[in-house]
Amino acid sequence: MWASIIFIGPSLITSAIDNYSKGRVVVTGLEISPKLKMSASLVQFLGEDYIPQSEVQGELRGVDLDWSFNDGFLLFAKIGSARTANSIAMDNSSIRIRPISLTDWSEAYLSGELNNLKFKDLRISLGQFTAKFDLSQTSLLDIKIWSRGHQLSVRDQATSFEEMSIEINKFWLKQPIDDQDLNFSINFPSGGEAAYLDISKADLVGSLFQGVASFSALLNDVTVSEIELKISGLELSSQYDLGNGILGPRWQIEATDIKTTRPELELSSYRGTVEANDFVFEHSGQGEIKNMSVIANGMFLADLSNASFSIEISSDLSAVSGVRAVDTKARLVLDQGLEANTHFQSQIAANNLAECIVGACAVLNFAANYIINVQQELLIGSSTCVEYPCVAELIQHRLQTNNTNALMQNLSQIGIFNPIALSLGYLALRRGIVNGSGHILDL
Repeated sequence: MWASIIFIGPSLITSAIDNYSKGRVVVTGLEISPKLKMSASLVQFLGEDYIPQSEVQGELRGVDLDWSFNDGFLLFAKIGSARTANSIAMDNSSIRIRPISLTDWSEAYLSGELNNLKFKDLRISLGQFTAKFDLSQTSLLDIKIWSRGHQLSVRDQATSFEEMSIEINKFWLKQPIDDQDLNFSINFPSGGEAAYLDISKADLVGSLFQGVASFSALLNDVTVSEIELKISGLELSSQYDLGNGILGPRWQIEATDIKTTRPELELSSYRGTVEANDFVFEHSGQGEIKNMSVIANGMFLADLSNASFSIEISSDLSAVSGVRAVDTKARLVLDQGLEANTHFQSQIAANNLAECIVGACAVLNFAANYIINVQQELLIGSSTCVEYPCVAELIQHRLQTNNTNALMQNLSQIGIFNPIALSLGYLALRRGIVNGSGHILDL
């Protein structure tokens, strides 16, 4: 009997696998040892039923299956290497399955270790997982995944992060991913880094329902070196549609303790929304300025600390490749009695607005209009540039006041401007065209 299992068993098992899988699983080199340990040199997974020429969807090499009764029944498998048609690969991996007993598989506890995992442009040196198998619902419960040594390359940009942990409450094995209803969390305890970007810690929580994953990510100590920007806390909320692969398009943003040196600026908070796709970008937000000094040509002009502001940006990609029309509205309010409103319209040479953040886009033309209200006295201004490339020397400015003396007196009283700069500004306005009690100055 024992000898029959050893010599005839491989043929019976191979035939059973073939019948059960309808020819989709092909086992080669199956052997059974005297201790009933099974091994196979190759296991292939085919794409269609009983078609020998079907494309191989995946394969396992060097498969060993063993068992023991130490502290209950335990089944464990070792895999030398694994490959799939959709670019998943791994080496020297193991899986352990512990059912309630040898005859009771209604529940089973799974654990495993995966080495040198590869998926398209992602590389993971080590991955471990645990889960509980529920036979009655054909599902995995309390899934926990931990991995380390991650390298990701997207569009020739390298991203790396050391540790990652994932928790999923439930996954139905007989349902496609689009039909799952589950909650998940993903944590990066040691953060990660990419080109110009460094994050010390990241946590993401979300849910998946009807093929749409809704999530919120909290990032700590975000540094963007290219623009010298640091954010103590950044929370991003959005969704991802698994069916069409669309991320967003709407995002919620909340940030605290924001610092940049270009310009010298510190915000205590910022909150806003972004809606973006390949053609349209829209953003609106509001924030609180903690510290900000306005400096021009090395001269201090004004202190705008403890101010609040709001901003609206919209952009459309025109029919001309690489040209974007940008419309921006901004409002600045200081408790001392100053309010500034600006409307800025321009065309820029950039496929993506993010290129302008790092200074990699050219302004083709622009027109700006602004009104500064200082205790009911107004300074009305405009700036235009219609030539390319639009540099500072080509910008035309017009300033207009209704009562120049009253405006300058109010600017001086609120105490945020450099007195020397105010004096120079007053002299410049006085050289303009007299307009009642005010002036019109073209620069």
